Amino acid sequence: MRFLVYEKDPLVRDDILETLKDAFSGVVHLIEDLRDLGRCNERYRTPAVVILSVSDQNTFEKNAHALLLPARAGVVIICDDPPIEAEARATTHFVPRPFSTCALVSAVKNALSSQLTDLS
Repeated sequence: MRFLVYEKDPLVRDDILETLKDAFSGVVHLIEDLRDLGRCNERYRTPAVVILSVSDQNTFEKNAHALLLPARAGVVIICDDPPIEAEARATTHFVPRPFSTCALVSAVKNALSSQLTDLS
């Protein structure tokens, strides 16, 4: 499995990386800028779980055109004010900030499960 992670805060980013390392096997690619996500997806064609930590859903929506998320990517969005019901793709899962390890692991598992359902 491949994980693409965007988080500006180095301490929070380390928490995300540690959680992924402890709970899953796979390769983690750090994304420095949201615009780099599209370029990273062009290089790696395998399915991925994209973990974006943004201040709010609007930040994600404003940048969605630049993200170029692959159709088979599961998406986990960590944000301050997640919507009650995700109006995005079925493979998008929201985690409220501050997040717990359990909440992040659960969201990533749901994103992986969504991918497997989409592939069948």
